[in-house]
Amino acid sequence: MSRKTFFDHLPLLEKMAAQIVDRLDHLGGQCSKRQLARSMSAHKKPMWPSAFEFLARRGYVRLTAVGSRRQVLVTLVDIPKRLEPKPIIIKRRIKRRRPQTEWFKAHLQEFRERDGYGSGPDEDALPGTRG
Repeated sequence: MSRKTFFDHLPLLEKMAAQIVDRLDHLGGQCSKRQLARSMSAHKKPMWPSAFEFLARRGYVRLTAVGSRRQVLVTLVDIPKRLEPKPIIIKRRIKRRRPQTEWFKAHLQEFRERDGYGSGPDEDALPGTRG
């Protein structure tokens, strides 16, 4: 069974682009391309270069040359609505509660008295905590 992620609703290229946008947003909206690639372990993801190019072409990120030609500053311009993460909704299992049997209902008062609970409001306190 595969693990659900925030970006399962997107096709592969857009899923990787959404992960890049999310990481860039997490890093403060601006960092070097090398820092971004290293923080995402881009060498393990073959779609990373094409997804980054997709973002640059669409204008979601701005590239600025800094110093030498190898240093590129990446600035997040806009987070597109389509690439926003969807929350993962986890359905909680409803605990099955068995109905009380007739025998249990008949003996409930006996159990309450044995355990120190009475029928009055003063007697509903825990044993040993009464006035």
